[in-house]
Amino acid sequence: MFDSIPAHLLRQRVYLLHFTQPYKHARHYLGCAEDVSARLAQHRAGTGARLTQVVREAGISWVVARTWRGGRRLEHKLKGYHSGVRLCPICQGKITIEEVLAAQPPPSGRVIGRRVPMKDV
Repeated sequence: MFDSIPAHLLRQRVYLLHFTQPYKHARHYLGCAEDVSARLAQHRAGTGARLTQVVREAGISWVVARTWRGGRRLEHKLKGYHSGVRLCPICQGKITIEEVLAAQPPPSGRVIGRRVPMKDV
């Protein structure tokens, strides 16, 4: 079934971030990545998209509300809806932020972007 689809397209994911409180008019961020974990680490560090950077600076946290298998084409289509609320299961009341957090693995203890001194053996 997937013989004609390039492997990199099968790895691409579109993800929806739900902000715990609105930042001006924004309640969500929709993005696309092959390595979603690495991209989320960039968002957490403030080096991802400009919106997630200013949300971080404002002290607002976020959770991954939903993911889809797909690439830039799907991301563009979903952004065309101009309504993250319609795409977000948290906003629709289908799931709570607490349930989302309970389902996600805990973040690693590794700090992204800082050097860690080597331990003497």
